[in-house]
Amino acid sequence: MNASFPRIRFFLLFGVLFALAEISVAHFCEKDDE
Repeated sequence: MNASFPRIRFFLLFGVLFALAEISVAHFCEKDDE
Protein backbone atom coordinates (compact mmCIF):
# COMPACT_ATOMS: atom_id res chain seq x y z
CA MET A 1 0.00 0.00 0.00
CA ASN A 2 2.98 2.28 0.61
CA ALA A 3 3.75 2.07 -3.11
CA SER A 4 0.54 3.99 -3.77
CA PHE A 5 1.80 7.07 -1.93
CA PRO A 6 4.46 8.07 -4.51
CA ARG A 7 1.92 7.68 -7.29
CA ILE A 8 -0.57 10.01 -5.58
CA ARG A 9 2.22 12.48 -4.88
CA PHE A 10 3.26 12.46 -8.55
CA PHE A 11 -0.34 12.91 -9.64
CA LEU A 12 -0.79 15.88 -7.30
CA LEU A 13 2.46 17.45 -8.51
CA PHE A 14 1.39 17.01 -12.13
CA GLY A 15 -1.96 18.64 -11.33
CA VAL A 16 -0.24 21.63 -9.74
CA LEU A 17 2.09 22.04 -12.72
CA PHE A 18 -0.84 21.82 -15.12
CA ALA A 19 -2.76 24.45 -13.13
CA LEU A 20 0.25 26.77 -13.13
CA ALA A 21 0.66 26.35 -16.88
CA GLU A 22 -3.02 27.11 -17.46
CA ILE A 23 -2.80 30.24 -15.31
CA SER A 24 0.34 31.34 -17.18
CA VAL A 25 -1.38 30.90 -20.54
CA ALA A 26 -4.48 32.75 -19.33
CA HIS A 27 -2.32 35.60 -18.06
CA PHE A 28 -0.42 35.75 -21.36
CA CYS A 29 -3.67 35.79 -23.35
CA GLU A 30 -5.05 38.55 -21.16
CA LYS A 31 -1.91 40.62 -21.68
CA ASP A 32 -2.07 40.00 -25.42
CA ASP A 33 -5.70 41.13 -25.49
CA GLU A 34 -4.70 44.40 -23.85
